[in-house]
Amino acid sequence: MSFQRSIKVAFDKTSGEILEADDVFDTAKNSFELRRQYHRDEVELYCCECEQKLNVSGSKYDRLHFKHQPNAAFCYLKETDLTQEETEQLAQLYRGKESARHKALKNKIAKKLYNLDGVHSICVDDTFIYDGNEKRRPDVYCKYLDKELVFEIQLSDLSLRYIYDRHDFYKRKGVFLIWILDDFDVHGQ
Repeated sequence: MSFQRSIKVAFDKTSGEILEADDVFDTAKNSFELRRQYHRDEVELYCCECEQKLNVSGSKYDRLHFKHQPNAAFCYLKETDLTQEETEQLAQLYRGKESARHKALKNKIAKKLYNLDGVHSICVDDTFIYDGNEKRRPDVYCKYLDKELVFEIQLSDLSLRYIYDRHDFYKRKGVFLIWILDDFDVHGQ
């Protein structure tokens, strides 16, 4: 069985770049250079899913990879046994910045919500919802009367498992989730 990294991309806060694990660890020279930068605090590596700090770590076969720090809080990438396809779908999501269409949809939803009676506390991309060690940041959050609502917009492919994970999280919190999906075939999943 071939070696598969569960964290395929990391965000370097120092440079503002997304680092591809398969690229930065492709040769011994590149691997050594990133590890050197990491230990000299020249890079600050963060998980694109949970935004927690990452380490550069080695396996028993001397393969370097990104790894959450010891005692890190819950992260979907760390705690979930993802298939190679699911891992790649998430990496694609992290690689791509939000499209202009995604941003426009979030803002349009928020604008429409402002015009509805009973809707308040509208937030776009700046509210976290916590459940123990887990946290999620919905695209749009609001309260309608005494109910909490979140909108998640997904314009690219995502696994059904990821969608269910989000659904289950918000359900545990008593938050109503509304998905805005683009070209999603519910019968083909």
